[in-house]
Amino acid sequence: MTDSLLWPGYAKALDRLVEVDPTLGWLRQLRKPIRWIGQEERWGCGCAAVAMITGQTYQQVKGFVERDFEPRGMTSGDWQLVLAELGYACQTIHRVKQYPWMNGERDVWPPTPWADVHLCEVVIPGGAGTHMVVMLADGSVLDPLTDQPKHLSDYEQVYQVAAVVPAPELPKRLFWAHRRPEMEFA
Repeated sequence: MTDSLLWPGYAKALDRLVEVDPTLGWLRQLRKPIRWIGQEERWGCGCAAVAMITGQTYQQVKGFVERDFEPRGMTSGDWQLVLAELGYACQTIHRVKQYPWMNGERDVWPPTPWADVHLCEVVIPGGAGTHMVVMLADGSVLDPLTDQPKHLSDYEQVYQVAAVVPAPELPKRLFWAHRRPEMEFA
């Protein structure tokens, strides 16, 4: 695997954007290369995927979750809170529309990438339960189970896709307040 999985011309595009609007300087943190990280436990795929996206180690991300990963790994609530704590925001879409008046399959699924990095919940062919992977802007997928490149079409089903973007201005502690009431607001 290559050290940097950023598409060609990415750095130049970010530089031009910051030239036009200097307040967007925080976008430069998007340049961080994404490196593959394997899951260290049977249910550690979500932890490894979040570690890949944020540049943290597996153990650093696991430290944010206050429970053991057996018999299940990180929930969507867990990874959303960890990402928020680390300065990221998500936009998630689900395979089935989530509103009572619109329930049903989406016309186009899975979606094409709409951000530089996505966290996806998939089903491994013949697997039991769901699995978390990282999809990049070019559609390639980093799977914590294998260091071989994949695509969403390699999986039996895709349940949700979440675009993940840096959002350094988020009130990070606010997201943890309901789970960790002892934390003070920063």
